[in-house]
Amino acid sequence: MNFSGKQILVTGASGFVGSYFTQHVGAENVVSFPDSIDLTNFEMTHQFVAKQNFDAVLHLAARSSVAESFSNSDLTRQVNVQGTRHLLQSLEALNFSGPVLLVSSGEVYGAVSADCLPVVESAPLAPRNPYAESKVAMENLVLPGGGFSQTPFRSTIVRPFNHIGPGQGEHFAVGSFVRQVALRKLGLETGPMKTGDLDVTRDFTDVRDIVAAYALLLEREWPLESGPRTTEVYNLGSGVETSLRTVLKTLIEICGTSIEIQVDPSRLRAVEQRRMCANVTKVQSVISWRTQYTLRQTLDDCLSGALAKLKTSERISL
Repeated sequence: MNFSGKQILVTGASGFVGSYFTQHVGAENVVSFPDSIDLTNFEMTHQFVAKQNFDAVLHLAARSSVAESFSNSDLTRQVNVQGTRHLLQSLEALNFSGPVLLVSSGEVYGAVSADCLPVVESAPLAPRNPYAESKVAMENLVLPGGGFSQTPFRSTIVRPFNHIGPGQGEHFAVGSFVRQVALRKLGLETGPMKTGDLDVTRDFTDVRDIVAAYALLLEREWPLESGPRTTEVYNLGSGVETSLRTVLKTLIEICGTSIEIQVDPSRLRAVEQRRMCANVTKVQSVISWRTQYTLRQTLDDCLSGALAKLKTSERISL
């Protein structure tokens, strides 16, 4: 992989995934879209973009919490749809002709029957929450018939499934598990560990593998080709179906501490997809990408990171 001399404009660069992407490609190759610039404000967005020099765009910035999308659906849509529209309008106004990677989500598939797993990109979209609905609307901006389907820049949509790694926020299930286990390992919390439904399955991938795929997909677009082309959509995941119970059990094994588990009704979703797994044949047919981290390796790194952070903040000797 060679990004020498290439500059990638990254929205959401300071976030969980953005930080890992910057580490992966090198800070010298990233133009960070500042958190202080409001994507829902076109003038602010355009003025910033117009002053930058870049060869490609990775659009990560989004409201990513499913739970928040139920409580504040307007904000989720404004950022995820209108914010994306303003970014694309800015690129169009500049006659930008490089690759643009738009990050959607595996959530867009919604309810998928067990006999249709692993789910393929051509499966019908049936979003079951405002977050997923906003991602479908975002995709439609650049898909055939959308307002940006015939622009000079070349859009690609990725639908990453659940990606996890050290430093992930606690509002995600695995991030919450990691912190709760770490607190009990250090004796900072006692009593049962609160969880949601542990019998649902998901496709978990290390965030470091996900950003490697982003980089390879962007690199694939060089050298540049003139003229518009069809927007491609790619699933990104491990291709392995894993239950949350297995994730938590593995974390507890790594921790080496006996922990009682208690289901918290407030953590249960009213609408829940029971099983999910991604078919990643399509993306693997165009880039040389295979996941490198096992689930256990990822969880081990997550727990080590959480313990080190708690040790520092609480001044505890391990």
